[in-house]
Amino acid sequence: MIGPRVRATAALLFVFAAGALAGVFVDRHHHVPASGTVSPAQEHDIAIAELAEFLELDDQQVARIHAILDDNQQIVQQMWEQLRPEVQNAMQHVHEQIAAQLHPHQLERFHQWLNRHRTGPGLAH
Repeated sequence: MIGPRVRATAALLFVFAAGALAGVFVDRHHHVPASGTVSPAQEHDIAIAELAEFLELDDQQVARIHAILDDNQQIVQQMWEQLRPEVQNAMQHVHEQIAAQLHPHQLERFHQWLNRHRTGPGLAH
């Protein structure tokens, strides 16, 4: 069992990493391989490349950030696996509330939109 302090630290790390990667996911179609899937290692590389350009990082900073992401990938993955069902349930509730506000012709298009955005880390389910 993971302690509350470790959970909180991991959740904070996850939120930071997710925020750093959010911009990458917006432009993801420019970087996604033909298979349409991006591995965690590829996500790190994409994020680091974008941060390096945006923040004008030097090679040492890039290497240290890469090491930070590599060192913390396992705990982030463990936390995500624990949180995923709760996040999916919360997003389902949000989608149901939004759907209740739509006219019938909008509802079908809303479901199409959701299906297009289900490529992220399970948030749109």
